[in-house]
Amino acid sequence: MPRCSNVSERFLSMGSLARPAGALIALLLAVAPAAAQTPVKASNGYDVSTGAISAPAADLGLNRAVADGERRRGTADNSVSAQTTPPRVLQPQSEYAKYPVYTGMLGEVPIHMRLGAKPGEIDSVHGEYLAGKGPGVRLVTGEYENGGFLMEESDDGTHVTGTWEGAVDARGVVRGTWTDAAHDGRTLPFVLRPVAVVVIPPYDVAANSNAAVAATPMAPAAPGQVSPAPVLPPVNPARSGAHW
Repeated sequence: MPRCSNVSERFLSMGSLARPAGALIALLLAVAPAAAQTPVKASNGYDVSTGAISAPAADLGLNRAVADGERRRGTADNSVSAQTTPPRVLQPQSEYAKYPVYTGMLGEVPIHMRLGAKPGEIDSVHGEYLAGKGPGVRLVTGEYENGGFLMEESDDGTHVTGTWEGAVDARGVVRGTWTDAAHDGRTLPFVLRPVAVVVIPPYDVAANSNAAVAATPMAPAAPGQVSPAPVLPPVNPARSGAHW
């Protein structure tokens, strides 16, 4: 019996010791999270974080930022800049509607051009043309001299986007080379034929006329004869620089 009582006393004493130990462990567990989040002061006075990063690692917002940037830049999926506003298209001008018509080819594209004499300028023409089934016209202005012809075009009415250089034959047909002046400088052959009225006269027509004349017929007026050159009124206006 004395041995048993000693054993009971041992268990009782161990239990009394366990209670303070358990309370101490619980206190340490409660304080540990707060201590993990408490910044540690470094020697230089700045806070040094000792806790784990609380931000999620799955999405840092990069995908959304990239998408927003692409929308702002108007960038398409194929990395080609998307056109946000349609290019300006020139519409036919009423003042050119009465001008004589030239038809022909620019490379393999049919063209329909209206040309008229420039008021107050010698040996100069201006007008507009339509290439194929394009949505708008292009403005042209040029001059001729000694059978040669030089013309500039613009698709916006401000900048030179193409040049025409050629020669005028006896029937008033102009043949030459068109150059893409606005982009890659590529060239295409062209031919312009007057439909009813010659605006760009051949070399043998009186100089400084700047007047539209009847187109030379393809066949002689009579067997063995050629239609005489028209008599043109003499004028002498001052030549000026090309403008639209």
